[in-house]
Amino acid sequence: MKNPVYSLPEEIREDYILRETGLFKSRVGLYCLVTTAIYFGVSLQYLFRKAVLQMDTFRPWELSLWVILLVGTVISYRLNRKSKTRTVSKTAALLYTGFFMWSFSGLAVVYPENISVFVFYYAFALLLTSSLIPWSISEVLWLTGLYAMGFLAAFDYVAYVINYPINSLPRFQQPFDGLVFITIASFIAVIVRRKEIERDVHNFALLKKIESQNIQIDRELDLARRVHKTLVPDSFEHPRADVWVSYIPMSYVSGDYAKFRFLGDDKLLVLISDVTGHGVAAALLVNRVHAEFERLIQETFEPAKLLKKLNDFIARDFEGTNMYLSAFCGLLDFNEQIFSYSSYGHPPQYFYHLRQQDVEYLGSQNTLLGISSEGGYGQGDVEFEPGDRLLLFTDGVIEAADSQGQAYGEARLLDFLRKYNYLTDGAFNEILIEDLRKFRNGSFTDDIFVLNVRTKNTVNSVTPERGNYVEENSRRR
Repeated sequence: MKNPVYSLPEEIREDYILRETGLFKSRVGLYCLVTTAIYFGVSLQYLFRKAVLQMDTFRPWELSLWVILLVGTVISYRLNRKSKTRTVSKTAALLYTGFFMWSFSGLAVVYPENISVFVFYYAFALLLTSSLIPWSISEVLWLTGLYAMGFLAAFDYVAYVINYPINSLPRFQQPFDGLVFITIASFIAVIVRRKEIERDVHNFALLKKIESQNIQIDRELDLARRVHKTLVPDSFEHPRADVWVSYIPMSYVSGDYAKFRFLGDDKLLVLISDVTGHGVAAALLVNRVHAEFERLIQETFEPAKLLKKLNDFIARDFEGTNMYLSAFCGLLDFNEQIFSYSSYGHPPQYFYHLRQQDVEYLGSQNTLLGISSEGGYGQGDVEFEPGDRLLLFTDGVIEAADSQGQAYGEARLLDFLRKYNYLTDGAFNEILIEDLRKFRNGSFTDDIFVLNVRTKNTVNSVTPERGNYVEENSRRR
């Protein structure tokens, strides 16, 4: 009969053997404690009968068997605790089995009148021993021989040494029928153990396959994370405005996306969007949106037209996928001091006016991108001055909830904006993220994306560094 372990590929067979060694060691300790507890549990209830009910169920000679079993338990348990290999643990298990057999067989001598039913105890003990420890099939057969010899030794001692008259049970003749019962118990133990080994081998091979697949998935996700990270713009300083970016994905990749580009020296185009959902599917859509947005800005810079074309693209190419996204696109014209914007289903964004110390809401004019290709070119205009701040973010900011389920909300974000608007560098974003962490008191359950634009020079007095052309992410920080 071929050992199922050898059906495992060689590269994982050693791992299985090492795992089985650890399992074997842990089970030996359990075996010692459980069988000793059962032994003493049975003995003590017989002692209780004798002490309380005055029944002749307990004889003093059994106390010596207690001592033998306790000594064997302590020795075997400590030996197993110190073991480093399966061989040592196996030795501890067999040593304990010897002590257990001695104490068990001793009961047959102390109570010779019960020798006829002791064979059933031997069969039960064999099944218990073979089920508590993950023996190999050959080791189960060795245990069968050990219990059979223990039974024969106890029977012969009672029958031929102390010459105790043995009354046979109906249709049951000792010792041959007794050996039949032990053989049947062994047959059951072998079948059960083989099924367990086959199951364990199959599950282990499946586990290793899953682990290998997970490693490959982790590698691919890490690559996806690196690719996705290249889409996240760096914080950026420019004579016209400073742009500070903070991005915290919930997992490897996310559905949040932002883009900004200086157009010559007098305009800044910004985009922030959020795909419904998370994970790889959302990240794939983000990558596709990025490529399409790069293509569309070669045709137009007007926010409403850009998002309309992007909406047509998503509604057409991703129809039936239930993949949609909110988006906010705006164009800062530093010469005209006008901010034009268009929003498709995105949360209201904020424009803080320094001189008035007031916040202007930039609400949505359309539904989510991808729901329908129909619709107009909803667009709004906002006047601004140097020092004003445009705060763009995804819904993960205002929907971050505390342990009570209360959201951070627009009111807290507005209070934060008014309180810390004086900060002119990346400290604004850092303190905002820290405030969100304290409020959340745990990891974020949604992606966090913040795009913070603070305007500076708005008069036409800045000399372009490279002429009037599309300039992106120069002088990065």
